Amino acid sequence: MQCTGKDTFASLCTKGQTHLRRQNIDQLSNVQRGFQRNATKVWRPSTLLEGEDRIILVKDDPGMGKSTLLTHLAKQTREFHPNIWIVRVNINNYTSILHGIKTNGFDEKVAIELLSEAAQIKETEVAQLEKQLFNYIYNSTGNMAVLIDGVDEVSPHYTNEVIQILRIMTKTQIRKIWVTSRNSVKDQIEQEFQCQSYSLTPFSVEEQTSFLVKFWNQKFSHINQIT
Repeated sequence: MQCTGKDTFASLCTKGQTHLRRQNIDQLSNVQRGFQRNATKVWRPSTLLEGEDRIILVKDDPGMGKSTLLTHLAKQTREFHPNIWIVRVNINNYTSILHGIKTNGFDEKVAIELLSEAAQIKETEVAQLEKQLFNYIYNSTGNMAVLIDGVDEVSPHYTNEVIQILRIMTKTQIRKIWVTSRNSVKDQIEQEFQCQSYSLTPFSVEEQTSFLVKFWNQKFSHINQIT
């Protein structure tokens, strides 16, 4: 049976309307996803391995206890996942490296050297085995979580350099990359890595007291064992 011109036109119109509806639905979904990303979520994870995104952006104002909470999360992660190598990077301590990237151009090796330096991997013959193990973990097993703190302190001068370093880290097998920042670079990181920003639920007074007591007890216990 052959279609008439009228039937063909009607069919084309129907297909066109269906296509437009799908486009509108897709655009609406993209807008909704973008809105969800832009809206900072309040969260209280138990370890550094939680969360759907690989890059987790923690956004809070100064004095909200981000560092204390991340220290607690790192401790919890070591307790429940002892095979995870946790590397904490205070990016403000590496402005000379960031300046070198800005001045001389980016080299992928620099990002890994920064990570190794933060993990206190020594460049000696004795430490070669440790360095090989470190490289194997972030390249193959992925049993590593990285905390990058203080991004807001080096922005806006080195924001692009920090993002370049994050790009390289995403090419490795590192399981989770946590980044703490304020509003100044939140939008750039969200847009670049399509990640969700979070505001961590702060400790209550009781939780802060409990955390500090445990911390100092462990510290003094370690000192007593040495003496």
